[in-house]
Amino acid sequence: MDKTQNNLKRFSNISYNPTTYVLVITFEDGSSHRHPGISQTTHDALISAPSPEQYYQEQLEKIYPFQKVVK
Repeated sequence: MDKTQNNLKRFSNISYNPTTYVLVITFEDGSSHRHPGISQTTHDALISAPSPEQYYQEQLEKIYPFQKVVK
C-alpha cells in the first residue's frame, strides 16, 4: 500500500469563489484551509483530478499559502 495515499486527508467539501479567487477545503475532521489567490484553472484541475486529495497535497497545500479556518 502506498503510504502517501494512506496519509491523505479526506475532503468533506470543496468550495470556490471565482470572484475573490478563494478556495476552501474542508476535511473530514471538520478542519478547513482557506487558500486565497487560486485561479479558476487550478480549481478546475483539482476538481477533475483522478485523486483530488493527492492533487491538493502535491500541487496546492505545499505551494500556495493557506489560513486555517477557525470555527
